[in-house]
Amino acid sequence: LSTRRARYGTRAKVVGWLGTTGGVALAGQTVRVLTAPNNGLNSFTQAAVAITGQDGVWHATLGAGPSRLVEAVYDGASTMEPASSGQVRLIVPAVVKLTIRPRRTHWWRSPRSSGTIRISGRVLGGYIPGAHQQLLRLRIGVVGIPGVQSTIGIPDIAPNGRFHTTWTPAPGNGTVRFWFSVSTLHEADFPFAPGNSRRVDVIVR
Repeated sequence: LSTRRARYGTRAKVVGWLGTTGGVALAGQTVRVLTAPNNGLNSFTQAAVAITGQDGVWHATLGAGPSRLVEAVYDGASTMEPASSGQVRLIVPAVVKLTIRPRRTHWWRSPRSSGTIRISGRVLGGYIPGAHQQLLRLRIGVVGIPGVQSTIGIPDIAPNGRFHTTWTPAPGNGTVRFWFSVSTLHEADFPFAPGNSRRVDVIVR
């Protein structure tokens, strides 16, 4: 496969075959599995080692981690030239945890009674570089009405992935159930693919 997806925090199984150009399987040979961030730098490091079976098939398991490139390498033998496989993109979406308090509020009435809610959460996966402080977007919609009503940037995501922001409903009437979801954006050097939090509903009366 040229592309494979894996859930955050799970391991990935890699399977391959080693043989001659004539289709003869090479048994008992060592295959090294290399991985690298998908950032164009080709900084591959060894992640696993496998031994081919009698049919030339080998298996390896990669530990949990971010999105990356995967490549298998055979270093050759006395009568065999070295060889390498094509590269596979292992795509791992980010995980976003979202909490909103309170879950019931009211329309804006005055600066002292604004109905503001507090939105917080965390992007899992480790360190967030300073260049990615605009990595997150807050999406807001209305339950029962298709589509996203508005999209707002979330500033100042911390290096540990934690974020905080607020939202204030405009003046209004009646009862409306809004939904909120936080998503990560695609960044070339952020190691996880874009991911979304669960939707959290808030009732505004």
